[in-house]
Amino acid sequence: MRIKNLVLVSLICALPCISQAQFGVSFGYQSSDAPDWTFPNSVFQETGGFESPGEMYSIGIDYWFRLKNRRIEFLPELNYSWSESDFLISGNTIRTQFFSFFFNTNVYFLDLASDCDCPTFSKQNDFFKKGLFFQLSPGVTLPNFELTSDQNAEMGGISASIGAGLGLDIGINDILTITPMIKARYFPEINWQDNFPTGEIDSSGETIFASQASRVWTYYAGIRFGFRFDDW
Repeated sequence: MRIKNLVLVSLICALPCISQAQFGVSFGYQSSDAPDWTFPNSVFQETGGFESPGEMYSIGIDYWFRLKNRRIEFLPELNYSWSESDFLISGNTIRTQFFSFFFNTNVYFLDLASDCDCPTFSKQNDFFKKGLFFQLSPGVTLPNFELTSDQNAEMGGISASIGAGLGLDIGINDILTITPMIKARYFPEINWQDNFPTGEIDSSGETIFASQASRVWTYYAGIRFGFRFDDW
């Protein structure tokens, strides 16, 4: 079974448990920078080469719980990010996918000692004080790279990362909270599994291959919809 299908099946199986709890669904857009994966024109026959993973879309689902006496909240998340680009490689489409688990930790640094029954905000006083938070987000990601013809160059290995960002909870009612967020994430190293020849030769006459490893930065802007059904 493809990894993507396995993730979807897992999310569907989790829905009966989620319906009795507090959970969130997030959607976002992210730009990515992997400086050592800039493949030259000789590989992809495109002016300027190909920079992966580039622009990506993201969807996530999380479960919410918090400390009892401090405004520190935890939102473990399953996340799927993807991008597709058409290039002149026999009509191929290049698809980049990240399958991730993030352990998001929100710290409400302006309201840390409060006993606020958040994130529902039945009382809207001190809006920014109660709603603004800093997020720290360690994670692990299984990246995947595909050429959609007979070629398939999967990335190898699980990669660790650390993310950080800011968000603001906006309580609509006792069921729904909307949270816009911005954040950045750093991967010390992600590796390709396959080699791509650059078409260039080194001084010893050997073919030069594109780098298999790169650090990766992603920059994310998105929105989370939080649902609380235990008060419904």
